[in-house]
Amino acid sequence: MYQKPSELVFERISNERPVTTSDCGNESINQYLRTTALYDFYAKHRSTSVVYRGTDMVGFFTLSRDTIKIVNRQVMIVHYLAVSDTVQKLGIGREIVEKIIYLAHVTNERYIFLEALKDDDLRLISWYQDRGFFVVDRSYLENPSMVTVWMCLDLFDEESLNRLFDNP
Repeated sequence: MYQKPSELVFERISNERPVTTSDCGNESINQYLRTTALYDFYAKHRSTSVVYRGTDMVGFFTLSRDTIKIVNRQVMIVHYLAVSDTVQKLGIGREIVEKIIYLAHVTNERYIFLEALKDDDLRLISWYQDRGFFVVDRSYLENPSMVTVWMCLDLFDEESLNRLFDNP
């Protein structure tokens, strides 16, 4: 069942509200949340937001800004995006991506980059593509040892820019 966005609450990670253990099905991502996310937040390395539905933690995402050579500019980078495996396929991941896109618009970012985990059937890559991301380097198709695939979402709105100049 799909949850309305108003039922999801996004909070920055803090030691005021302990992070409950959430299992997204990937132990390295679970481990990051349990052991490193809070430190990264307070050290200003990365910013993690935790997603709640009611009192249950249902996911989290971690962002930072860095320069990416391929576009030669500062971009938003999604380091982690996870949804608890007990609530996957309910639209929560989509809501998290929409929140990230909203934050990128608010901070006037043009690009959002992320590394998608490469699963056997490329399901996650396809999931991100359905949300507008494109694969930056297609060499993952020939390289079975690659675990992740760099993807990008370009938020440039040429139509709005053209309207700006068309209507003085």
